[in-house]
Amino acid sequence: MKLCQKAALALCAVFLTPAAAFAGEHSAAADFIDPFLKPLGILTFCLVIATLLLGFNMRKNRKLFFRWHKYLAIAAVASAAIHGILVFMVDDFLQ
Repeated sequence: MKLCQKAALALCAVFLTPAAAFAGEHSAAADFIDPFLKPLGILTFCLVIATLLLGFNMRKNRKLFFRWHKYLAIAAVASAAIHGILVFMVDDFLQ
């Protein structure tokens, strides 16, 4: 299976997987943060895939691709950190 096929399969799995149903009552803060979680998770996943693909294609133009590879990696880590903090905040609000 080619890399692009694996990436397409992973994207389909992300978009088709239903979000976990939260039990109990929602607080106002959880209702405010909840709509940002899924798009931020998808953004993080896309940034990681783009970073991975740039890393694989570095043979073509190493200097340019490495610079963008670093920028995308920093953006992916920042997005993942924000996503994780928001998930823990919603989880604390729901308990």
